[in-house]
Amino acid sequence: MTKTQEPADTSTAGALVPPRPNLGPEPWPIHPNSFGGTIPVTLLVLLVVGLGLRVRRGKRRKPREESSPLVESSQGDPSPREQLIATSNQIRNALFQAFGPSWRSKTTEEIGNDRSLIERLDPDDFGRLITFLILADRAKFAGSEPESLDDWTTWAAGFSARLRTREARETMKK
Repeated sequence: MTKTQEPADTSTAGALVPPRPNLGPEPWPIHPNSFGGTIPVTLLVLLVVGLGLRVRRGKRRKPREESSPLVESSQGDPSPREQLIATSNQIRNALFQAFGPSWRSKTTEEIGNDRSLIERLDPDDFGRLITFLILADRAKFAGSEPESLDDWTTWAAGFSARLRTREARETMKK
């Protein structure tokens, strides 16, 4: 008796098993021309070129001037506005020298509210100082032209001298 083979029943068969385990994707082949070497070399070249351009551009720049950007100086005689701003800077420097480094950065409003200055100056000088600084701020920041500087220039010279003598007197008292 011969036994014949019957075809396998596919409806009852289990899950298919691959012939070997799946190890994932294949690794990139390592060649001398692969991306691993070209990206760092490209970045290095771009960095060197960028630094070279920056150094070259830096050599062409003109040195910065130390003048105030708010005041435009003219070639000839200074305008009344420029004179007022220069006188204001002299007054502020006199206050700085008399009262210390913190006075260099004070605004006109802070100077007007400072009790130590009110106590050290006579009321006329204090009132004229604040009025002068407000006038100078308007000229500096709003571009307004002052009407007359003769009175202010005379007062500013006298005020600076009085401030220096007060400073000298207070230094001698200490």
